[in-house]
Amino acid sequence: MTLRKEIIKLILILIPLVAFITYGLIGLNIRKKKLEKEPTYTYGIIIKKYVGAKARDYVKYEYEVNGQIYHGDENYMAHKELIKIGDTCEVVYAKSDPDISELIENEDGTIKLRKKNKLKRFKLN
Repeated sequence: MTLRKEIIKLILILIPLVAFITYGLIGLNIRKKKLEKEPTYTYGIIIKKYVGAKARDYVKYEYEVNGQIYHGDENYMAHKELIKIGDTCEVVYAKSDPDISELIENEDGTIKLRKKNKLKRFKLN
Protein backbone atom coordinates (compact mmCIF):
# COMPACT_ATOMS: atom_id res chain seq x y z
CA MET A 1 0.00 0.00 0.00
CA THR A 2 2.86 2.39 0.76
CA LEU A 3 4.43 1.81 -2.62
CA ARG A 4 1.15 2.63 -4.32
CA LYS A 5 0.90 5.95 -2.40
CA GLU A 6 4.46 6.83 -3.37
CA ILE A 7 3.73 6.15 -7.03
CA ILE A 8 0.61 8.33 -6.88
CA LYS A 9 2.61 11.16 -5.22
CA LEU A 10 5.27 10.86 -7.90
CA ILE A 11 2.68 11.01 -10.67
CA LEU A 12 1.00 14.03 -9.07
CA ILE A 13 4.35 15.82 -8.99
CA LEU A 14 5.50 14.80 -12.47
CA ILE A 15 2.31 15.68 -14.39
CA PRO A 16 2.39 19.42 -13.54
CA LEU A 17 6.16 19.53 -14.02
CA VAL A 18 5.97 17.96 -17.49
CA ALA A 19 3.03 20.21 -18.40
CA PHE A 20 4.97 23.31 -17.31
CA ILE A 21 8.06 22.36 -19.30
CA THR A 22 6.01 21.46 -22.38
CA TYR A 23 4.08 24.75 -22.22
CA GLY A 24 7.36 26.69 -21.95
CA LEU A 25 8.94 24.91 -24.91
CA ILE A 26 5.86 25.36 -27.09
CA GLY A 27 5.74 29.06 -26.21
CA LEU A 28 9.40 29.55 -27.14
CA ASN A 29 8.87 27.71 -30.40
CA ILE A 30 5.87 29.88 -31.34
CA ARG A 31 7.85 33.07 -30.57
CA LYS A 32 10.81 31.90 -32.66
CA LYS A 33 8.57 30.93 -35.61
CA LYS A 34 6.81 34.31 -35.58
CA LEU A 35 10.15 36.14 -35.61
CA GLU A 36 11.38 33.99 -38.51
CA LYS A 37 8.14 34.30 -40.49
CA GLU A 38 7.55 38.04 -40.19
CA PRO A 39 10.70 39.84 -39.03
CA THR A 40 10.49 43.62 -38.80
CA TYR A 41 13.46 45.75 -37.83
CA THR A 42 13.80 48.91 -35.78
CA TYR A 43 16.10 50.56 -33.28
CA GLY A 44 15.76 50.49 -29.53
CA ILE A 45 17.42 52.02 -26.50
CA ILE A 46 19.13 50.16 -23.64
CA ILE A 47 17.31 51.33 -20.50
CA LYS A 48 18.69 49.01 -17.81
CA LYS A 49 21.46 46.50 -17.06
CA TYR A 50 20.95 43.85 -14.39
CA VAL A 51 22.03 40.43 -13.18
CA GLY A 52 19.38 37.74 -13.58
CA ALA A 53 19.11 34.01 -13.02
CA LYS A 54 22.33 32.05 -12.63
CA ALA A 55 24.26 35.34 -12.29
CA ARG A 56 23.84 36.09 -16.00
CA ASP A 57 24.00 39.67 -17.21
CA TYR A 58 20.93 41.10 -18.92
CA VAL A 59 19.87 44.33 -20.58
CA LYS A 60 16.36 45.72 -20.73
CA TYR A 61 15.58 47.62 -23.91
CA GLU A 62 12.64 49.55 -25.27
CA TYR A 63 11.52 50.25 -28.80
CA GLU A 64 8.59 51.94 -30.49
CA VAL A 65 6.13 50.46 -32.97
CA ASN A 66 3.27 52.58 -34.31
CA GLY A 67 3.56 55.03 -31.43
CA GLN A 68 3.48 52.35 -28.72
CA ILE A 69 6.49 51.56 -26.53
CA TYR A 70 7.49 47.90 -26.06
CA HIS A 71 10.12 46.36 -23.79
CA GLY A 72 12.36 43.34 -24.01
CA ASP A 73 15.11 41.66 -22.02
CA GLU A 74 18.15 39.90 -23.40
CA ASN A 75 21.21 38.15 -22.05
CA TYR A 76 24.56 39.68 -22.97
CA MET A 77 28.23 38.94 -22.40
CA ALA A 78 29.45 41.62 -19.98
CA HIS A 79 33.02 40.34 -20.24
CA LYS A 80 33.02 40.94 -24.04
CA GLU A 81 30.72 43.96 -24.41
CA LEU A 82 30.81 47.49 -23.09
CA ILE A 83 27.14 48.41 -23.03
CA LYS A 84 25.87 51.61 -21.48
CA ILE A 85 22.37 52.70 -20.58
CA GLY A 86 21.19 54.90 -23.44
CA ASP A 87 23.03 52.95 -26.16
CA THR A 88 21.09 52.39 -29.37
CA CYS A 89 20.56 48.73 -30.29
CA GLU A 90 19.04 46.99 -33.29
CA VAL A 91 15.81 45.10 -32.62
CA VAL A 92 13.85 42.53 -34.63
CA TYR A 93 10.20 42.00 -33.72
CA ALA A 94 7.26 40.01 -35.09
CA LYS A 95 5.09 42.28 -37.23
CA SER A 96 1.81 40.71 -36.04
CA ASP A 97 2.90 40.75 -32.38
CA PRO A 98 5.44 43.50 -31.56
CA ASP A 99 5.74 42.16 -27.99
CA ILE A 100 7.84 39.34 -29.47
CA SER A 101 11.32 40.72 -30.03
CA GLU A 102 15.00 40.12 -29.63
CA LEU A 103 18.17 42.10 -30.08
CA ILE A 104 20.18 41.57 -33.24
CA GLU A 105 23.64 40.14 -32.63
CA ASN A 106 26.97 40.49 -34.39
CA GLU A 107 28.70 37.40 -35.77
CA ASP A 108 30.57 36.93 -32.47
CA GLY A 109 27.32 36.84 -30.46
CA THR A 110 27.63 40.34 -29.04
CA ILE A 111 24.70 42.76 -29.20
CA LYS A 112 24.70 44.93 -32.31
CA LEU A 113 24.90 48.56 -31.21
CA ARG A 114 25.01 51.80 -33.14
CA LYS A 115 28.17 53.78 -32.48
CA LYS A 116 26.48 56.99 -31.42
CA ASN A 117 22.91 57.65 -30.42
CA LYS A 118 21.94 60.18 -33.07
CA LEU A 119 18.36 58.99 -33.14
CA LYS A 120 15.52 61.14 -32.00
CA ARG A 121 13.10 58.89 -30.12
CA PHE A 122 13.51 55.66 -32.16
CA LYS A 123 13.09 57.11 -35.68
CA LEU A 124 14.98 55.39 -38.51
CA ASN A 125 16.22 58.63 -40.18
